[in-house]
Amino acid sequence: MLPYEILVGLRGSMQTSARGLIRQQRLLRQPNIDVHSLYNFSTHIKCNSRLVYKDINVNNIKRFHTQLLANCQAGLKDSKPTDFEDASQQETDPFNNLIDSVGRKQTLESESSQDGNMLRIPEQIKKWLFSDLEKAPAKEIERRFPEPKVFLHNLFAVVSNETNIQHCLTSTNKHADLKKKQGWMFTYQIQWPEKMSFSAKGNSKASASLSAALKTLYWLHINGRIKGRFPVVYQKQETLSLLNMPEEFNIEEKVLGKIGDFLTKYETQIVNAVTKSANQDTEKFVTDKPSSDRHPISNNYVDVDKRNEILLNRLNNRRMLTNPELPIVQFKDQILKELDENQAVVIKGDTGCGKTTQVPQFIMDYFTEKGQAANCSMVVTQPRRISAISLAQRIAYERGESVGDVVGYQVRLQQVLPRQKGAILFCTTGILLKKLQTNLKLEGCSHIIVDEAHERSVDTDMLLVLLRRAMQINPSLKVVIMSATINADLFQEYLGCNAVDVPGRLYPVKMHFMDEISQFIPPSQRRLTDDENNGPVVNTDQITDLIRWISENKPPGSILCFLPGWSHILRIQNNLEEYSTSNQLVIPLHSKIPYAIQSKIFDPPPEGVRKIILATDIAETGITVPDVVYVIDSACHKEVRWHENKGLSSIDTHWISKANMNQRKGRAGRVQEGESFHFITKKQYEELDPYPIPEVLRVSLEKTVLDGKTYSNEKAENFLGSMPQPPRISAVKKAVNDLQELGALDENQDLTALGKRIAMFTIHPKLSKAMVYSAVFQCMSPVTTVSAALSLDSEIFYGTLDNKSRIRETKKRFHPTSDHLAIAWIYNQWLDINRKNGSQNAYQFSRRNGLHAERMNILHKVRDINLEHLRESGMIVNVQEASDLNCEENQFAILDELVRGILLSGMDQILKHRNFEIRKGRFTKSGTSMVTEDNAKAQLTPECVNHKRTSWPSPFLIYYQKTHHHERRTTLIRESSMISPITVLLFSQGRVTGSMHNDKDTGAERVLLKIHGKENVHLMCDEATAQTILRFRDLMWLIVRYYVERNVTTKGLYYSDLTSPDDLAEVKRKMLEVLALLLSSSSNSIDEVIDTPTNNNFAKNDFGNNNFSNSGFSHLNRPDDGRYR
Repeated sequence: MLPYEILVGLRGSMQTSARGLIRQQRLLRQPNIDVHSLYNFSTHIKCNSRLVYKDINVNNIKRFHTQLLANCQAGLKDSKPTDFEDASQQETDPFNNLIDSVGRKQTLESESSQDGNMLRIPEQIKKWLFSDLEKAPAKEIERRFPEPKVFLHNLFAVVSNETNIQHCLTSTNKHADLKKKQGWMFTYQIQWPEKMSFSAKGNSKASASLSAALKTLYWLHINGRIKGRFPVVYQKQETLSLLNMPEEFNIEEKVLGKIGDFLTKYETQIVNAVTKSANQDTEKFVTDKPSSDRHPISNNYVDVDKRNEILLNRLNNRRMLTNPELPIVQFKDQILKELDENQAVVIKGDTGCGKTTQVPQFIMDYFTEKGQAANCSMVVTQPRRISAISLAQRIAYERGESVGDVVGYQVRLQQVLPRQKGAILFCTTGILLKKLQTNLKLEGCSHIIVDEAHERSVDTDMLLVLLRRAMQINPSLKVVIMSATINADLFQEYLGCNAVDVPGRLYPVKMHFMDEISQFIPPSQRRLTDDENNGPVVNTDQITDLIRWISENKPPGSILCFLPGWSHILRIQNNLEEYSTSNQLVIPLHSKIPYAIQSKIFDPPPEGVRKIILATDIAETGITVPDVVYVIDSACHKEVRWHENKGLSSIDTHWISKANMNQRKGRAGRVQEGESFHFITKKQYEELDPYPIPEVLRVSLEKTVLDGKTYSNEKAENFLGSMPQPPRISAVKKAVNDLQELGALDENQDLTALGKRIAMFTIHPKLSKAMVYSAVFQCMSPVTTVSAALSLDSEIFYGTLDNKSRIRETKKRFHPTSDHLAIAWIYNQWLDINRKNGSQNAYQFSRRNGLHAERMNILHKVRDINLEHLRESGMIVNVQEASDLNCEENQFAILDELVRGILLSGMDQILKHRNFEIRKGRFTKSGTSMVTEDNAKAQLTPECVNHKRTSWPSPFLIYYQKTHHHERRTTLIRESSMISPITVLLFSQGRVTGSMHNDKDTGAERVLLKIHGKENVHLMCDEATAQTILRFRDLMWLIVRYYVERNVTTKGLYYSDLTSPDDLAEVKRKMLEVLALLLSSSSNSIDEVIDTPTNNNFAKNDFGNNNFSNSGFSHLNRPDDGRYR
């Protein structure tokens, strides 16, 4: 910063030299101009005391050089001009404007003469240079600082808030004598950035205060203390220091000694055991092959001849009944002929043609007529659970059979399998993909029917790749692709087969667009088109008005309303129920709702009651509600989009395609003429995309690449490149890189031992990795619960949209700093009550804590599925013991910090809390901020237990998922867990590097630790601690590697019991004890003890002999009383 007096001296010297006068060296104390507002102004003191000014911009070229011979004793040698970086400020700089008026090519030239330096200066600049030194260029300053007094007071209000300086701006005024009359003198005294005062005289108090404010602002400006509309309180070096401030950590001397003893005793043994294990190779674990006398699905024994006879008799009896009059019936022979002569066929059928219900029966009846019914084992895939279940029930009804005889279904968490050969199994696409992992030829299956293929989910595209390959290695396999007429030619070309075109059977449906709808309902106060991000806006009030208008003015018939999400469904349901009448029945339809409730849409309403179905796009295809006559279409849906450049996904509302809209329209007119009402203008409709974007082109591909590796060992680019519409190469490479960082793929894109294990799971690789590690660290139960909860499609709490604070407080009662552990302990208590006191008491517990009772049951089932996958991965033998807190597999499950560490090892994502923020490019301590591992800003949502926390024992949090929010323009995180710096160091998966630094206060050497890929993690400790903890970290992960790679070879996986004796069993037990001691001591301040009476609701091991802190175990003893319900 250039002192005020020095700047005055500079200007005086300039005036003196320009007039060709030699003056004695002296210090001038007068107001001055801002030399820094002119770009790139630098000053240097030569040895002959010559003062050089150079590089002052004028217009676009803007250079002039002056050399002033006047000596200056102002001490400029060490002065440096403040950076002037604000581009917006530069563009409006009044002094630029002043110089710009000179003209583009005018420059100031300097000439040397024996008498001194004479400047040829344009008149406009000369007029300013030689003006009265007491007068600043007021008009130019006023342009920069309009309303200077208000600006000045606002400026120092910010300064006071940031620096806590009391009375940093004060003012005085008094009468003063002017030349011809009496006026006023006004003075501002400032305490920041240094003590200064600025006075001005004027005819009135107002004019004097205005001039004094301008002088004050002017001085702050030339000293670089104003940027835009805010003060520059913190200098660049101070800001950088705070941004990179490392987090100090220490380890108790006693704990450090225990670690050192462990390292001394076991380091060599660990290294030798891992080396020995890496050189071993064993045989592949082989699954049982399908047996010809067993059912390929249920694995039951079958009497083939008897089965053929029974099904033939049933077929003859059904022939006496009237066949359904559906368009597909006329194409039965053509379809069967295509399947006889070819391996594959595409059936392009319009809505209502009957392809979904009749084609499987055509094939089954064809085999039955030939006496070969038992040879027909058919799998029909559906994109949604409700479709698979309802279609199985519908076809069984048409055949006069019960579900589980010929027709069955298998979906996540629910199944009724066919008991005999000669079967039709309806399942979700993911179920068939899982079967393909162990049966690539699809041996035992005669036909695969892929229904609703036009929806183009990732699973569907993956299945098409595998089916095309299965047909090549299994010539007896027949494949049928059924699609609406939406882009069906793509599948025909992909499989190289013929197509059968089947017209639909629909009554006429009249379409109404927004241009016409506005005549039916009152005008809206809200916009219906796009928001600022070109996304559709759903006006629930107008949709409610339209539903009421149809109910009051149209003939009987059910209404099916398509909405983007659950929040819109609830709003409209509440709107309708607010003016509820006895003649309407409102039924919500969403994937979050249990099937028992979903199935109510098929029930006919009572006489005189209109059924109103509020649905997402779950009702768009695959299910038919016969009595729907009116369709209301919001013209949009929720869709996941992956932002490759940001590395995160967002779930936003997007316009549907024309094909989607035609599908929705087709839901009406199944039994009579119908009408559809679309909340979009005719012009907007014409601008919609013709087809939906395939999911593989808009989602993250980590799970897809990993799944692909379970079917083929070829490069990910090649495997995914064989899809009907391959994803971008850059997206595939990003997924491969992420999986390599995760440790699932090696540098050759081959599955590692860890990759082979986590590939057995259906959840995200990050969660499955945490589950695999939980088996090694013996804390499976809580990690399995958290993984299940994070993979659920729906929340377990009620009111996730409007009761976030209540959800937060409920979770805090179970854990004060961790959403993940709160869910784990909530589940444990629910399960304990359910087992001991029955489902009714568990239901009451759910109600008191705002939990969905049904979803707690779903969580329980998903958890069991994940444990089964853990068994399939070879990490455990007994699934039941993995849930028992008393068993050895869960010996350390009650150590909260260890559980958080295991979650971090899988998620590998860290959020850091900072006691300052960068707000619109301005550094401030008046707020706090959160940054992710790439230093991007993020926010915790209100339901998170750490939302708006004031006490931060540790600045580090772990989290699983981040979502970009377009409206808030930030990254949102809905779950987090506080974690200690030591746990961050031990369980982060990146490479750790260290560098020596001297403590500026004590001079002692300290080690700065950084973790690759974690820009927000800087840790510091003394050298001895760093060496010990890093050695322990290396050995800990060597032990993990030993157990993950054990019984895994290049050929496949083995089931293994991690508790069985081996070379490192005793070493691992000792390591876990030392680790537990270290983590327990480091998390004392994080796991706050809740002061409640203890009651042993949960089994726990006695850790007293290990001298562990109670901090990690206090939550285990929570009583089942009102405080926790």
